[in-house]
Amino acid sequence: MESSRKTRNASASIDTAHDDDTSSGRSIEEETQVDGPSRALEHLDLETLGECLQVEQDASARAEDLIKRSAVKHFPSPPPGGDGVLTPELLREHLNVVRRAVHNELQRLNPLRKEFKNLAGLVPSYHRLAMDLVHALLPRISASQQAFVLLEWLCNTYLSRGFLGDPDFSENQQRSPVDMHLYSETVICVHKILRTTLEEDVKMSLDVIIKRQKSEFWRSWELHTDVIECIEGPIVRAESISENVQEFTRQVCYLKLQEFLERFTTAKQELLKRYDKSPKMTVETCLKTLNTLHGLASYIQPSTDGGTRDLPAEETLRALRALETAARTSMGEALVKIIKERLKSHFKSREEDFLLTEMKEMFSAEDCCPDVQKEALDLAYERVCALYLYQLVDTKKKELEKRWGPDVGQKVTLDAQHLHKTFSDLHPAVRQQNHVLLKVEELIQSQDVDSVKITLSGMMQLCQSEKVKKLCSALLEWKGGLSVHEVKEVRAGVQVLSTSDSTGTLGPE
Repeated sequence: MESSRKTRNASASIDTAHDDDTSSGRSIEEETQVDGPSRALEHLDLETLGECLQVEQDASARAEDLIKRSAVKHFPSPPPGGDGVLTPELLREHLNVVRRAVHNELQRLNPLRKEFKNLAGLVPSYHRLAMDLVHALLPRISASQQAFVLLEWLCNTYLSRGFLGDPDFSENQQRSPVDMHLYSETVICVHKILRTTLEEDVKMSLDVIIKRQKSEFWRSWELHTDVIECIEGPIVRAESISENVQEFTRQVCYLKLQEFLERFTTAKQELLKRYDKSPKMTVETCLKTLNTLHGLASYIQPSTDGGTRDLPAEETLRALRALETAARTSMGEALVKIIKERLKSHFKSREEDFLLTEMKEMFSAEDCCPDVQKEALDLAYERVCALYLYQLVDTKKKELEKRWGPDVGQKVTLDAQHLHKTFSDLHPAVRQQNHVLLKVEELIQSQDVDSVKITLSGMMQLCQSEKVKKLCSALLEWKGGLSVHEVKEVRAGVQVLSTSDSTGTLGPE
């Protein structure tokens, strides 16, 4: 029951402030206010009231005047520092002193109950004075942590049963009537301050992340962790106040995150321009960018999996997915440059471990998320196999026989096996994509038209794109041994075979 009470938002606390007050007896705080303060206090002995409140009296003083004098005497002064920094700790301590002061003032009225039964008109005055003290603090609230402390005190502590029911105040288990209109206005003011300070604090924290390493900040593998800490900290802090305050805080933080992603994109594009002639640096930057985006998306994704729509989370997730697509595109373009250069060298002077060093340098980072690493390796693997096939078709078979020896098909098979080992050593779950290259040797060895048809048809079915299919078809001229008529016959037959096979897969089992 107590935990559910703590999670109510400010408005719910206001609406239900008096609903929880149940007691078999009647205290000062419960006595009816139907008659209003003036009628309730018309028979009150002001001299007796002054003695109870321990304040001086005069002939012109009213009950309200005596209460104010008592408050001036017994309520705490504002925290030291003037308009200077008001730490959350100092603010919390001061608010608790205010709470205790209100209680003590109400306790001083207890002796009057025996003679004056209706004292309810006095009670709200103390709460109004307490709210005045809170309002006096508002100009000094300059950070979200201060606003959280103040809002938590208003929503949970001040209106809680513990206000007058903790062990120190065990003699009175009731909560005093509060001027709910004034209380509501105070909560609204603090809520507005929370929004302003929270926006400023989160933006400032995210800006620090960007500026920390200047223009190369995303080269850190931990960037997403730093960003999540900036976002998650206030959200967790708001949880102790109420679900609604936490939801409000989360929406503000997600909006700031979206703004951060815009600045992140701009800065990344500027850096990639600097790396235009350094494809390896481009790949490294894109990989770390993908690692950051994946970490942020994994953090936000659960908010979009529930039954209710979460627009801030969905919008942020869409922005992250768009950035991931752009980063993969940039990485793919850089990989093509690296792979083309190495393959040209390899086809001139064959190396058994070609591309091994480059792949290890770019994709063996221990701090990279395994899922991101696998995705990047799959992309690189696909590019390597397609470009290898392109380079193979682009190099005359007779030229390769001079450079590699007469067993070109065997060399291609060895290269295909080497490529798979290179990528699978970097990540065991990498998707195998060398199937087409593994069948090149079989295609070279196929002599009659029918066997060539069967082999080429099998290769076509293994192709992941139309471009690779066209390269496989071009291997017919490259391999030699077939007349122009036979090449046409094979291509026509392969098309029929492919259609027949695909139709068969659609038929009943």
